[in-house]
Amino acid sequence: ITLGWILKKNIDVSEIKEFSNFEEPLFYTWGIKPLANGWIYSVDGYKAVKIILRDDTVYVIGTKNPEELIQTLQSVTRNKVEIKKES
Repeated sequence: ITLGWILKKNIDVSEIKEFSNFEEPLFYTWGIKPLANGWIYSVDGYKAVKIILRDDTVYVIGTKNPEELIQTLQSVTRNKVEIKKES
């Protein structure tokens, strides 16, 4: 997975531990921002997918279509990772 266009970040799908739907809080806003244990890549709205790597690094990826991203992640990880339900 490649994130960003100026400050690119590549994520090896074999490093993904789990992922889930995520609704970004208002203060996350748009852009690339650091978290205590990861990064937010947000470009549109407040829908997102949260990806947690095996080293517990978190990436929150904003998208208009989180369901499509989750389907793609399920496909490329061959369902070998945990899919969490956010409450």
